[in-house]
Amino acid sequence: MDDLQWQLSNHGGVLPRIVDEILERGGLEALVAAARERADWFCAVGAVRGLCAAGEFGRAWTVVEPFAATGWHPAVRTGADVLLRWGRVDRALELAHPKGPQEDTVGVWRDYAEVLVRAGRVDDDFGVLRPYEHGGWVRRVGTAGGC
Repeated sequence: MDDLQWQLSNHGGVLPRIVDEILERGGLEALVAAARERADWFCAVGAVRGLCAAGEFGRAWTVVEPFAATGWHPAVRTGADVLLRWGRVDRALELAHPKGPQEDTVGVWRDYAEVLVRAGRVDDDFGVLRPYEHGGWVRRVGTAGGC
């Protein structure tokens, strides 16, 4: 716990490799606390990974939800993955759906298409992908893994 506190104070966050070590040594609750109290993204990711592995999807969602609510793409992607694994398909699709023109990038739409595929809504996927079908990433949609 002292190392965790030092990382937060001196680096503005905990390095991913330290998060992995904390998780491996049974420090899941410390990561959950750091994610909530310090808004540390890497601690949140580690906590989500550990909670999902334990089948605690509701708790994983409470950890990632504040980050996803900002609209920051990596957090949205992680949140959608948690929601899918938790069986909250409609909420995952709502979260992952690009919200405006500033998000009209291939990466955001590709991630949304992957959520559609993982949710079993492949038919809906074709309409989303049509504008990007000439890009090489279309053939790869649906091959990405989750948390």
